[in-house]
Amino acid sequence: GGGVLLAAASVALVQEPGGGKQRAFYAKAHTAAVTCLAADAAGKMAATGQAGPDSKVCVWDAETCAHLSEMLCPHSDHAVAAVSWCSDGERLASLGSDPLHTLCVWLWRGEEGEG
Repeated sequence: GGGVLLAAASVALVQEPGGGKQRAFYAKAHTAAVTCLAADAAGKMAATGQAGPDSKVCVWDAETCAHLSEMLCPHSDHAVAAVSWCSDGERLASLGSDPLHTLCVWLWRGEEGEG
Protein backbone atom coordinates (compact mmCIF):
# COMPACT_ATOMS: atom_id res chain seq x y z
CA GLY A 1 0.00 0.00 0.00
CA GLY A 2 0.91 3.64 -0.01
CA GLY A 3 1.75 3.84 -3.69
CA VAL A 4 0.09 5.85 -6.44
CA LEU A 5 -1.91 3.99 -9.11
CA LEU A 6 -1.62 5.14 -12.71
CA ALA A 7 -2.28 3.78 -16.17
CA ALA A 8 -0.21 3.94 -19.35
CA ALA A 9 -1.71 2.33 -22.45
CA SER A 10 -2.65 -1.26 -21.52
CA VAL A 11 -0.50 -1.32 -18.37
CA ALA A 12 -1.35 -0.30 -14.81
CA LEU A 13 1.44 0.87 -12.53
CA VAL A 14 2.01 1.35 -8.81
CA GLN A 15 4.57 4.10 -8.10
CA GLU A 16 6.04 4.10 -4.61
CA PRO A 17 6.27 7.48 -2.85
CA GLY A 18 9.45 9.52 -3.12
CA GLY A 19 10.38 8.27 -6.58
CA GLY A 20 10.97 4.76 -5.28
CA LYS A 21 10.30 1.49 -6.99
CA GLN A 22 7.61 1.06 -9.63
CA ARG A 23 5.57 -2.13 -10.07
CA ALA A 24 3.59 -2.97 -13.21
CA PHE A 25 0.48 -5.05 -13.84
CA TYR A 26 1.05 -6.48 -17.32
CA ALA A 27 -1.47 -9.31 -17.22
CA LYS A 28 -2.44 -10.67 -20.60
CA ALA A 29 -5.93 -9.70 -19.51
CA HIS A 30 -5.74 -6.14 -20.86
CA THR A 31 -5.73 -6.13 -24.63
CA ALA A 32 -6.63 -2.44 -25.02
CA ALA A 33 -6.03 0.83 -23.19
CA VAL A 34 -6.74 0.95 -19.47
CA THR A 35 -9.48 3.57 -19.12
CA CYS A 36 -10.00 3.66 -15.36
CA LEU A 37 -8.63 2.29 -12.11
CA ALA A 38 -9.38 2.22 -8.40
CA ALA A 39 -7.82 0.83 -5.24
CA ASP A 40 -9.83 -0.75 -2.46
CA ALA A 41 -10.10 1.02 0.91
CA ALA A 42 -7.15 -0.92 2.36
CA GLY A 43 -4.95 -0.21 -0.68
CA LYS A 44 -4.28 -3.93 -1.09
CA MET A 45 -6.26 -4.59 -4.28
CA ALA A 46 -6.78 -2.62 -7.46
CA ALA A 47 -9.30 -2.82 -10.28
CA THR A 48 -8.77 -1.63 -13.84
CA GLY A 49 -11.20 -1.27 -16.74
CA GLN A 50 -10.39 -1.24 -20.43
CA ALA A 51 -11.63 0.17 -23.72
CA GLY A 52 -12.68 -1.64 -26.84
CA PRO A 53 -15.08 -4.29 -28.05
CA ASP A 54 -13.95 -6.72 -25.35
CA SER A 55 -14.37 -4.36 -22.42
CA LYS A 56 -13.52 -5.96 -19.10
CA VAL A 57 -12.56 -5.30 -15.52
CA CYS A 58 -9.47 -6.88 -13.98
CA VAL A 59 -8.78 -7.21 -10.27
CA TRP A 60 -5.18 -7.47 -9.12
CA ASP A 61 -3.08 -7.44 -5.99
CA ALA A 62 -1.62 -3.94 -5.59
CA GLU A 63 1.36 -5.28 -3.61
CA THR A 64 2.47 -8.10 -5.93
CA CYS A 65 0.63 -7.14 -9.17
CA ALA A 66 -0.76 -10.69 -9.35
CA HIS A 67 -3.89 -11.06 -11.51
CA LEU A 68 -6.76 -12.16 -9.25
CA SER A 69 -9.93 -12.01 -11.34
CA GLU A 70 -11.43 -10.81 -14.62
CA MET A 71 -15.00 -9.90 -15.53
CA LEU A 72 -16.26 -9.38 -19.08
CA CYS A 73 -18.56 -6.38 -19.18
CA PRO A 74 -21.89 -6.11 -21.02
CA HIS A 75 -20.96 -2.63 -22.29
CA SER A 76 -21.07 -3.82 -25.90
CA ASP A 77 -18.39 -2.08 -27.98
CA HIS A 78 -17.74 0.61 -25.38
CA ALA A 79 -15.16 1.21 -22.71
CA VAL A 80 -15.43 0.78 -19.00
CA ALA A 81 -15.74 4.41 -17.88
CA ALA A 82 -15.28 3.93 -14.13
CA VAL A 83 -14.66 1.30 -11.46
CA SER A 84 -15.27 1.69 -7.74
CA TRP A 85 -14.95 -0.63 -4.75
CA CYS A 86 -17.67 -1.14 -2.17
CA SER A 87 -16.44 -0.58 1.36
CA ASP A 88 -16.53 -4.32 2.13
CA GLY A 89 -13.96 -5.10 -0.61
CA GLU A 90 -16.11 -7.99 -1.81
CA ARG A 91 -18.08 -6.05 -4.42
CA LEU A 92 -16.90 -3.89 -7.25
CA ALA A 93 -18.95 -1.59 -9.47
CA SER A 94 -18.23 -0.78 -13.10
CA LEU A 95 -19.88 1.84 -15.28
CA GLY A 96 -19.92 1.55 -19.06
CA SER A 97 -19.54 4.36 -21.56
CA ASP A 98 -22.30 2.76 -23.64
CA PRO A 99 -25.42 4.85 -24.44
CA LEU A 100 -27.28 3.33 -21.46
CA HIS A 101 -24.34 3.87 -19.04
CA THR A 102 -24.66 0.28 -17.88
CA LEU A 103 -23.84 -0.20 -14.20
CA CYS A 104 -22.66 -3.61 -13.02
CA VAL A 105 -22.01 -4.70 -9.45
CA TRP A 106 -19.61 -7.64 -9.32
CA LEU A 107 -18.99 -10.25 -6.65
CA TRP A 108 -15.49 -10.31 -8.08
CA ARG A 109 -14.18 -13.37 -6.26
CA GLY A 110 -16.88 -15.44 -7.93
CA GLU A 111 -16.88 -13.38 -11.15
CA GLU A 112 -20.66 -12.90 -10.99
CA GLY A 113 -22.15 -9.62 -12.11
CA GLU A 114 -25.49 -8.00 -11.54
CA GLY A 115 -26.35 -5.63 -14.40
